[in-house]
Amino acid sequence: MSSNQLNQLLQLVIRYTRGEKLTEEEEEILENWRKKSTQVRAELDELSQMDGAGPEEVYEKALQVLNRYRRRREVWKWMSVSAVVLLLSGLVVYWLQQDTGFVEFNNPDMAKPLVIQLPDGTKVTLNSGSSLRYPSSYNGTSRDVILSGEAAFDVAENSQSPFVVHTDSVTVGVIGTNFDIRAYPGEPEEVTVITGALHLTDERTLRIVKPTEQATIRGGEISIRRLKHPEDCLSWAAETPFLSFDSTDLYTVIQRMARYYHLKSPNAPTAGAGTITGKFPLHASVDENLRRLNEVESCKKEKALRKGDSIVIVKVFR
Repeated sequence: MSSNQLNQLLQLVIRYTRGEKLTEEEEEILENWRKKSTQVRAELDELSQMDGAGPEEVYEKALQVLNRYRRRREVWKWMSVSAVVLLLSGLVVYWLQQDTGFVEFNNPDMAKPLVIQLPDGTKVTLNSGSSLRYPSSYNGTSRDVILSGEAAFDVAENSQSPFVVHTDSVTVGVIGTNFDIRAYPGEPEEVTVITGALHLTDERTLRIVKPTEQATIRGGEISIRRLKHPEDCLSWAAETPFLSFDSTDLYTVIQRMARYYHLKSPNAPTAGAGTITGKFPLHASVDENLRRLNEVESCKKEKALRKGDSIVIVKVFR
């Protein structure tokens, strides 16, 4: 079962919970699932009584039900031909990768952030070295985009058509409105929520990411931590842009600086390197920001230096 299909199933359960009208095909899917066992029936009935609950509570409960059964093969046997209508958006990535009916923006390295207005009114700010692909119009049950790189999203509300972002590793379905996704090839992916909430899925896991939380996807694992200043993840898009770090390992800091200044970075983290908390203005030169970085107390054992077209980490012997 793909992450796209899991997203669609989750949306169906949520719509059922909210008491929204379902199509005949969707009602048949749920009814077939209800018949599987008395426990499934009881849990769906419990969900139907949560119409007055907050959106995060509803999603948490729906995810619990889904996760309890998603690893058992019999759960998916009810997904007959009638489910095709519901799961059509699972083909959206394929469609968006074809040469018809889509719009693509590519923001080159070292360029200023690019602001894009999607057909539904959603505002996307695309960072340098990033690309965004989406349909020229939204007419289906979901609003899908494909992202490579980093973008900040301010999503137009539409409860009938969830907003879905596809990256190399995960699929992000939006509950709330304001979040940042960092998904550069070859780097750990990060999803940071400013306001609202969202659900994040890969091939194995469904997770809720709440306001002030940041999810990191590294090596197939998803970890979530709370940030003191989550809005700083949008600092690259500010009028006076800067890079902000909160207990971030030295390797990641250098990797991000190198990307902005179009330089090469070390291929692997340095064992025992310290963590960095601080802000580095992007109007400054790379040498000036490296000097600031090397003044941080946690960098006393390692120094970051520019060497030709690269930033390297060197040990400091005292």
